[in-house]
Amino acid sequence: MFLSAMVFAQSHENQLYYALKQTVKTGKIDEYRNLLTQLTAAFEKYNYPYTFSGWQSSVTNFYYFYPVDDYNQVENIFQEAWKIIPELKEGFAQEFNETIESWDDFFIRSMDSLSYDPKNPTDQELVYAEWYIFYNSTWSIWKYTEAFEHGVETLKKINFEYPVLRFHGEIGMNSPNIITVFWGKDAADLHAHRNQIWNNMDSEIQKMFNDLTSTTRKFETIPFWYQEDLSYSPE
Repeated sequence: MFLSAMVFAQSHENQLYYALKQTVKTGKIDEYRNLLTQLTAAFEKYNYPYTFSGWQSSVTNFYYFYPVDDYNQVENIFQEAWKIIPELKEGFAQEFNETIESWDDFFIRSMDSLSYDPKNPTDQELVYAEWYIFYNSTWSIWKYTEAFEHGVETLKKINFEYPVLRFHGEIGMNSPNIITVFWGKDAADLHAHRNQIWNNMDSEIQKMFNDLTSTTRKFETIPFWYQEDLSYSPE
């Protein structure tokens, strides 16, 4: 079972992730989920070698995150899947593709020095996340770095129980950008703990974050709900 933010467990520092986004046709959601569940069951049966975590961001948008060693590993991810798909019912691939409106993919990389890993983590099951994406210019990255470093110090000071992770987008994303990920057992829990962080920040640091938000080129928030039945990890 995938629990909490550990779906982003890292095999090395500044872990690279391949992200696959699938937008499902309206009215095909149940069929899509049923077919994906069949596929993950086949992956388990035939020992598919790659871990991925499934997340839903809206009624029709689903994301899958694979920790990878490099960009070239993506080819192997699909090659190994295609070795197993023929073991499913005849016409499975076509039936699955007919549920999809569109596909997209991109890479993100963890920013370990700007992330927070609690020493005494909560025992809550963290199945809800929100991405806060700051799209910026290359020359302004240092401003974000300074603000996020102060933010990590605040988390340490209050012995915050929840992880706060940061990534930057690479190939396939509108770059440069920095992504902050907050976690919770649900949206209300996440927002309560995010407010806890804000209320414990010094006023100078609060101003620093307000200045970043007001001057960033573009700001975007994406909610994610973890989908255990659409996730997989080899034994």
